[in-house]
Formats: sequence, C-alpha cells, structure tokens
Amino acid sequence: MADATPPEKDIASQPVHFPFQGEAELPAVPPRPSTVAVVDEEPEGTPPLEEPPTAPYAPPADIREVAPPTGEADAARKAAMTAELESAVLGYPEGAPAVPGALAARPTLRVTLRQAIDIALRRNLKLKQQEEAIAEAEARLREKQNDYGPRLQFDYAIWTWHGLFSSAAAADPDVSGEGTGRAQMTLFLPVWVARRARQAAVRQAVQEVKVAKQDYEVKRGEVVADVVKYYLAVLEADEALTHTRDIVELNRQRLGTLKILRERGQILRNRLLLGQKFMASAKEEVGFREADRELAGNKLKKHLGLVESDRLMRPAAVRHRPPSTSEARRRMRTNNPVLRRLYHERMSAYWTGRVRHFEEPQANIAVRYGASFPKYREFTDDFLTVGLSVNWPVAKMRLDRAKRDQARHRVRQIELEKEIVHDELDVDLMETHASYLKALRRVEAKRLDVSLNEENLRLSRAFRKHGTVDTQEPEDVFQVVVNAVALAEARMEYVKVRYEALGLLADLYQRMGATDELVTKLSIEPAAPGVGTETAEADE
Repeated sequence: MADATPPEKDIASQPVHFPFQGEAELPAVPPRPSTVAVVDEEPEGTPPLEEPPTAPYAPPADIREVAPPTGEADAARKAAMTAELESAVLGYPEGAPAVPGALAARPTLRVTLRQAIDIALRRNLKLKQQEEAIAEAEARLREKQNDYGPRLQFDYAIWTWHGLFSSAAAADPDVSGEGTGRAQMTLFLPVWVARRARQAAVRQAVQEVKVAKQDYEVKRGEVVADVVKYYLAVLEADEALTHTRDIVELNRQRLGTLKILRERGQILRNRLLLGQKFMASAKEEVGFREADRELAGNKLKKHLGLVESDRLMRPAAVRHRPPSTSEARRRMRTNNPVLRRLYHERMSAYWTGRVRHFEEPQANIAVRYGASFPKYREFTDDFLTVGLSVNWPVAKMRLDRAKRDQARHRVRQIELEKEIVHDELDVDLMETHASYLKALRRVEAKRLDVSLNEENLRLSRAFRKHGTVDTQEPEDVFQVVVNAVALAEARMEYVKVRYEALGLLADLYQRMGATDELVTKLSIEPAAPGVGTETAEADE
C-alpha cells in the first residue's frame, strides 16, 4: 500500500473509491462534464445539431459544409474522419483498459473492516448498557456467596409504661412514667448451613450472570452484523457510482459518434434521439447513485462515530466454500448466542425453584454484648452473653406446591421457546444458505459475462486497428463505443451481484453465530487485483 497520506475528504460527499489492500495509489483523474443537450422532440426541417464551442468531439467544419467526394478522395476523407473519431471519441492509448473509470483516482484508505468493528464495539451504547447489566449480575452472585457468612447486628429498644398498674401509680406517682432502654451488639458465626440451599442459591446467581453475558453476545453479534452491512453498502454504492459515471462517459462518446454519423447522413434522426435518451437515463442514474452513496456513508459514520478524515479499506477477495446445511445447523445450535442464552435462562429458573425447595434449619453461635438504661436509676446494667442460635423454618420446610408449580411451568415455557427458536433458525438458515449458493452462481455468470464483453470489445478494437482503408467505416468506430458501454454495464451488474453475495454471506455467518469468522475472511490478503479476483465464490 502506498505510504502517501490521502487528502482529507468526506467519504459521504466525495467520489472516494475503495481499492484492494496493497493496490497502488494512482493519480486523480477528474470527471469531464458532459456538454450534450437532451432533445425530446424536434420539428421537421431542423438544421443539424451544433456542439458548443467546448465540446471535444465536434467534427471539422468542412465535413458539414462540403459534400463528401467520391473515389480516392472519398477514401482519404474516410480515413481522416476515422482517425479523428479514434482520437477524439475513443481516446484510448495503447494497452489502456476499455472503461475510462478503471484508471480513476483510488486513494489509500485507512480504516479496515476489523478496525471499523472495533470502533463500533467500543462506542456502542447498547453494549455499554449490557456491560453494566453483567456487573449487576456479578454483584448479585457475590451477595449469594456471602449470604451465609458472619453477620454483625446492632439492636436498640425502649420500653415505657404509664398508668398500667393503678395501685402502684396511686402509691408512687413516679412509677407511672418509668421506662427502660436497652442496646446490644450481636455477632453471628455460622457453624452449620444447609449445603444444598446455599448451592442452589449460588448456582441460580451463576446462571443469571451467564444469561447477561449471552445477552451481551447477542447484541455484539448484531453490532458486528450492522457494521458489515453498512460497510458493504458504502463500498457497493461507491463502486456502483464509479461504473455509472463510466457509463455516462461512454454514452457521451456514443452520442458524439451518432452526431457525426447523422451529419454525414448515414443514420436517421430517431437513432440520434435514442442515443440522447440513453444519455439522459445514465445521468439520472448517476444522481440516484450519488444519493445512495451519501446515505450509506452517513449511516456508517453515524454508527461508528467517524470523523470526516476517516477512510475505509476495501475488503479482500472472499474465496470460501460455504458449509453444508447440516454443518451450518450444527454450528448454529452450538454457537448461536440466542440459544445459549435460553439454556442459561432455563437453568436459572430451575435453580430458583430449588432455592425455595431446600430451605432447612441452620445453626449460629451468637455473641451478644449490651447494656440496659433504666430511666430513674443512676447505674447501667452491662451484659455479655454467648450462646447457640438455631433457626428452624417450621412453616417453610418445603416449598409449597404453588411455588414448585410456578418454577416447573417456567422451566417448561423456556424449553418450548427454545424449540420454537430452533425451528425458526433452521428455516432461516436453510433459506439463507440456498440464497447464498444461488448468489454465487449469479456472480460466476456475471463474471463470465464481463469476460465475454471484454473479449468482444478487444475483437472490435482489433478490427478497427487492422482494417484496411477501404473497410474503415465510422460505424465500426461506433460499434467499439457500443461494446465499451456494454462492458461497463456488465461490470455494473457484476458489482451488484457480488455485494449481494457478500451480504448473504454475512447473514449466513450471523445466523451461525460466527460473525468474527466472517470478518477474518473479509480481511485476508487479496490476490492480484482484477475482476476475476474480486468475487465471493465457492472453490469449485
């Protein structure tokens, strides 16, 4: 990759291309503005169309003013006009590619797909929220683990009575307002706790932690899938815009050739109007592609929080044989975080019922130190006691039937939900797998179509180059331009099906719970750049 730092431009508003890793940076070629006016209809007897002064493809004035001669002079004029068309309309140097945009600027980019995912994982608010939920579940686990440890307790109470004993109050009025206060500090040291009850409580808390972690994995997979989707959308929109501009450029060249042929009287005017229609349609398509690229770039930057100077690195070639349906289903049931979460949720509900079920007696050594504070006495009674405290839950030796039924039905509900999710994921996985295989076949077909159009263009250009003076006709030059347009359109279709296959591949790996594996495959070192190495295809 080139060491030169690219210019700071907004990826959503500038014509940024996305080269393969290691592709050399090429000089920028600014797009040439079109100067062709679109004519919807033209009355009879209208003089021939005149190009504006800045039009690069205007034929010499003598072609419009002087009628073509015959014989050797006609052959010489044909050769001169053909040379002009080849230099002005085609303008391709020896060995140059057929599509003008193939040599467009491709700046060195700095943000790879892996880096974009790392940025999203660091900045996503939903993941931060789930991290707090994991910390909360771990704190509850520590609470359960320490629930049966030593405890220190402080108690303070005041007893008062007034007029309860009428005879005593009549004899001594001060007795009626007497009261007593008492404070004590108690240390409980557990010596025996029901082991099964403690284990059930801790295991239930452990399952809650695992459920929270699987929720995090589910959200993480969604974030990675969104980044891959937005990333590929930006690359597809930019590539599509590049090829659409190529089509506009080639249609402009075709329209210039049609005007020359029309002025020589070799074609009818409706053919020229048809060329103008194609030109207008191509320009409209450029506007649509620019809007798509701006929207895709803004979505990605919003999702990642990128600054304007950040750029994207094009993913490398993906040559991967997708797993079979049975293998994909097995990996889905093993790795899918949604299914793992349901498993841990079921275990949490199970141990929740077992916590109540195992309520049994426990014994503690109680060490108490306290003091009494009589209201009308001048001394305080201090005391220190050590004893054995036994807690016997007589009313809750076993969980009542309603609690047991509640826990059992909750476990069964989660089991049924897991089976439902199994069936839904199986159907979605099979559909995605089949769609991906069909997309690979379409990619291969479009790649073959591109190769055939390249060969067709090569043959038509070779015919123009090696043809004799007597066989050189402007129609042949026009056919070269038509073949170039067909090649650009074929490459446009190839880009579309290629990114469709990549999107289906991302969806397939997300359903299998293996988005990180997909990112690794999209970040491998590419082969030599070219149309044949840019596709996601199976190794046949």
